[in-house]
Amino acid sequence: MSNPLPKIIVTSVVRSSNQGESHGGVYLIDLETEYYEKVIDWNEAQIDWTGRGGDRGLRGIAIYDKNIFIAASDEIFVYDEKFELLKSIKNQYLKHCHEICIKNRKLFLTATGYDSILVYDLEIGAFEIGYTLRLKPKSKFQLILKKMLNKIIIGYKYLKCSTFDPNSNKGPYLADTCHINNVFPTHDDLLISGTKLNRALVLSNKKIKGHFNIPFGTHNVQLYQNDLIYNDTANDQVSYINLKSNTSNTFELSDIDEQNITHNEISDDHARIKFGRGLIKHEHCLISGSSPSRINVFDIKSGMLVKTVVLSNDVRNAILGIEVIELKYIKNLWLERKRLS
Repeated sequence: MSNPLPKIIVTSVVRSSNQGESHGGVYLIDLETEYYEKVIDWNEAQIDWTGRGGDRGLRGIAIYDKNIFIAASDEIFVYDEKFELLKSIKNQYLKHCHEICIKNRKLFLTATGYDSILVYDLEIGAFEIGYTLRLKPKSKFQLILKKMLNKIIIGYKYLKCSTFDPNSNKGPYLADTCHINNVFPTHDDLLISGTKLNRALVLSNKKIKGHFNIPFGTHNVQLYQNDLIYNDTANDQVSYINLKSNTSNTFELSDIDEQNITHNEISDDHARIKFGRGLIKHEHCLISGSSPSRINVFDIKSGMLVKTVVLSNDVRNAILGIEVIELKYIKNLWLERKRLS
């Protein structure tokens, strides 16, 4: 790879941790030199203890106008480029937020606990609209079967999309039928996915207009022109599909020496080795996260794993959000660190 690897910002969650312990945090990583620094340690007393899987750390990341937006379970924290907290954004329908993204001065948030996507206008500073995507049960038997299996094979035609005002009390009731945990902007549309869906849904003009086939349990489904990428978490790999040529490739997560892993006695339901989450495409490489907290860099052309940066060997510690960061202060921080070393 001829071009230098980028600097990234990464969030982590710690699954099955206890009160009084760290629950993850925010890291700055220079992938070229492998230097990293933990700039936020998430150990606040007001952490929500009801999240799915026990992961209570910081989650999705988005950057806008020199500010860094970082999702916690039920609110969005806004930091300046020195990682000083400016404010937080809350809403009664923001429950178990995972990934977030920004496009055209709009912040899109996954409200997993309400099967919803919330839209926040960054210029006005207010929530604008909410979208609920919820399973349409065809019979009582299907509902019972769904509860027994905790998953259901569906296409987008079996989902109902509705809108609501996030500022009112007339929004959706609390329910997580699809585990919507990812939203990604593409052109004028939104690409929405969840671990209980085997379709990535295209939301356009308040309606579901299409879909892409994906496996159950995926994370971070994204579309870059003709390239569809996602974490195939159940199979410990990253998938890359060129929709134009109908070709695909898979990238295996880095091998791990289990003798070096701590807290490996934790149940797989809460934490496991090589759980893939967090993914971005940057130029000719894919940058993915896995547990225990690792950043994997793949060269798309060769299909090779070119670098792994290890942040932790605690199996509970998992990467969630990844974003390339190019803010001026961050660049100066690295120059100062290099000078002092």
